[in-house]
Amino acid sequence: MGGRRQWAKLTPTEARLKRKLPLTLLILGGTLGATLLANMVFWQGLQLHFEDWILEVSSPMEPDQRVVIVGIDDISFREMERAWPWPRTTQAKLIANIAAADPSVIGFDILLTEARPEDRGGDEALGKALEEADSVVLLEKLVFEGMGGPGSATVVDPAAPFRQNTRTGFFNLAMDSDLTIRRQRLLARAQ
Repeated sequence: MGGRRQWAKLTPTEARLKRKLPLTLLILGGTLGATLLANMVFWQGLQLHFEDWILEVSSPMEPDQRVVIVGIDDISFREMERAWPWPRTTQAKLIANIAAADPSVIGFDILLTEARPEDRGGDEALGKALEEADSVVLLEKLVFEGMGGPGSATVVDPAAPFRQNTRTGFFNLAMDSDLTIRRQRLLARAQ
């Protein structure tokens, strides 16, 4: 009976609010808890591993034989007896050798944003090899304001000697928290 008297003292609006209070607190608590769980590293790591698994089970088992990757790695450095950067004349020979196989496209994954005044002959040789290959895509870099979120970016193009008869594509990579690249931005607005 004592409880009824307390309710009787409340106005109808206060009574309605008091009845809805537990449900409101439950919804707010659940929302806060779900937000915290979603941002926990454990759940994020679990989600990333699940995405890896989905990709693994849904991908073809054999790589596409039409794609050939010519990589520059530690073995290449040892064979050349030289670290990076390689002379531009060496890069020009590499492009010419690949172009001799008549590929549909050559993706040259080396950023060529500056000419090398000390290697003018090398710049000219590389520029000529790129122009003669007729199927080269060079890298350009997008520099985003702030943390790289939405908005516009400034484009850093290849240097002038390398832009003749080539196309460009940006290469900005976004790493997940475990330093694995799983996503690539396909479009960006540039100034």
